[in-house]
Amino acid sequence: MNNNHILCVLGSPPRQGLTGPVILDRHLKRLPSKYEISIVAPEQSFDGLTFPDEWRLIPIPMRRWWWIPYRYQVPKLQEVRFWYWRQECEKVLKVSRPTIILTILHDTYSVFSAYLSKIWQIPLIVILHDQMELVDKSDKLADYVKKNWKYVLDQATVILPVSFELSRAYQINEISKIKLLLPIPEGNRNTFVEWKEQFKLSPITAYAGNIYSAQIPDFRKVAKSLSKVNGRLLLIVPMSIEVKGLLSDCPNVDYHEPFKNNADVIEYLSQYASSILVNYPLDINTMPWISTSFPSKLVEFCHLGLPVLIIAPTSTPLGKWSLEHNWLSYLSNMDDDKLLLTLSNMTEKQKWLQMASQSITVAQSEFNPEYIQAQFESAISIG
Repeated sequence: MNNNHILCVLGSPPRQGLTGPVILDRHLKRLPSKYEISIVAPEQSFDGLTFPDEWRLIPIPMRRWWWIPYRYQVPKLQEVRFWYWRQECEKVLKVSRPTIILTILHDTYSVFSAYLSKIWQIPLIVILHDQMELVDKSDKLADYVKKNWKYVLDQATVILPVSFELSRAYQINEISKIKLLLPIPEGNRNTFVEWKEQFKLSPITAYAGNIYSAQIPDFRKVAKSLSKVNGRLLLIVPMSIEVKGLLSDCPNVDYHEPFKNNADVIEYLSQYASSILVNYPLDINTMPWISTSFPSKLVEFCHLGLPVLIIAPTSTPLGKWSLEHNWLSYLSNMDDDKLLLTLSNMTEKQKWLQMASQSITVAQSEFNPEYIQAQFESAISIG
């Protein structure tokens, strides 16, 4: 029996793209060879993906003809479905039981992980990234979360939130369970972007990642201020009606479709961007999950060594972090003069270098992937 056998139970397997799966993908692939890794996920979610040969995949079918119907809102039916799923796992694992179970709090598979942990008496480790019930405000999801998230967190041996605000939001009383874990970046760059004269003449501030309608007004203001320093706003985001409207209204906004691999977007930004934008709307009510989340894009893009313009309320984890680090390009309001001054400073070499130095410092310390990986490995060393 391998005493370092991790069973990952997820609604979507580790892969490039989405925040949770790609973060876990990076952690697992950085683990030393002594670890045995098994992945439990919906059967269809494995389609088109490739995984290391050493990983054991346990696809869970949507249904088998003899399974009784499933309604996740009905506790008894969920319990029966979990029993079916457990049989699928045990068929593959046989006597090779895991020493720990790992999940990201996100969906029904998170609850299934707690079920397995309890039945098998195996430690459960839960990663917390976002309050999904605030992103998807459906009544059905809110009711499901209320009934099930506490069960998962109570069953957990270790809980890894991206912010302490997130752990407090879920009212986790056992403080000893909590270990802060920031999103691990790609971290493969060996050099940082250096100052170029074109940053003074035609600066490009770039935003890459998911985009929400509540952010659009800030993008308009940033684009307007950039136009006064002959600058452009580059968006690498999924296309939407709001984005189309922004491109139509603001002639200095450029668009590039999202890249399939995170390493590719980082390489693209290193060639074209002079600064990075990480912004939250200043009205928390428009995106309530920002009150507990910490953006993975900040951790990731600081590794470019570019200045990062951060816009966020002071009460959010991002705002608090910016204040604690005396971030030179942090704004807690959208005052036109302050925004223009900050963007103008990014066109001056010495001020650009000072801002870039802050990015480099955190990239080499608290955002260092080796440091974050060491925290992860410490947390899972309980089996």
